[in-house]
Amino acid sequence: MGTTPVYAFRYPASSVSPNVPVDMQNLALDVEAKLVTVDSAISAAQASITAAGLSSGTPRGRMASSTRSGASGTFTAETILDSSSISCVSGRRYSFSINAAMVGVGAGNGISYTMRVRHASGGTVTTAGTQDSAVTSSIAVTGNFEPHQYVYGEFVAPSSGTFTVGWSAQSAGGTIRSDGGVYWIVRDEGV
Repeated sequence: MGTTPVYAFRYPASSVSPNVPVDMQNLALDVEAKLVTVDSAISAAQASITAAGLSSGTPRGRMASSTRSGASGTFTAETILDSSSISCVSGRRYSFSINAAMVGVGAGNGISYTMRVRHASGGTVTTAGTQDSAVTSSIAVTGNFEPHQYVYGEFVAPSSGTFTVGWSAQSAGGTIRSDGGVYWIVRDEGV
């Protein structure tokens, strides 16, 4: 009786008298035993993927999005304006993008401001959260607005669990507010 080199499937050697029913049964049993092992490995891998909330390691896409039509309060110090909490998986990359209009309020022209994207573990992000990106711009004339400022940031989750991502703004010399028409989106970008 011979065997195949990789899976050791049995087959009749040329020196042995043929017994087709027994030889076919041996080959069928060998193949079935190997398929049981392969099926088990596939089932275990699928269970791990499902438990992690993943789909074959590919990006899960949009995790959260929202719009805000009303204006924020006025401020000069860095202020978190909007945020979303998401369930993250360790080692996966997440992005946060914001499109917002900023308005100068009160006296003074040429108000400089910075918009930031931040994240933090847990259900709240503050101005002490990890900064993922920042964009600085200015409002030329008080009362005018800078339409559609776009900020993008991303981070790799250091652990699995809830993370909150948000955006903030801070003035460098005058009072500002975020006007209505704010849109933000959080995405799972994959590994």
